[in-house]
Amino acid sequence: MKLIAKHRFDLLLLDINMPGPNGLHTLEALRRDTEMPVLMLSGRGGERDKVEAFDLGADDYLTKPFGVAELLARVKSLWRRVPSGAHAALQSYPYQVWRSTSRRR
Repeated sequence: MKLIAKHRFDLLLLDINMPGPNGLHTLEALRRDTEMPVLMLSGRGGERDKVEAFDLGADDYLTKPFGVAELLARVKSLWRRVPSGAHAALQSYPYQVWRSTSRRR
């Protein structure tokens, strides 16, 4: 939540079983302040789990295990639904050994 408060992101991939506040609690808090697209990732594949995430404001839900091609297709689908002016300014954002250098990579 601190990173989201400091930076603008085009999309959030959020795992339900995160340490600390779980993904559902994070999603609920996030929806109070932003409409950023959120793709939930989870090993929980039951209908009740999915409905709970959608009721809290998730835009999509992907059950583990999943393939990279499906993940990328769902990300592209979410981006198509966001007005082009709503995207964050292009900037580099490093995280551990990963670095985002383009908005849509």
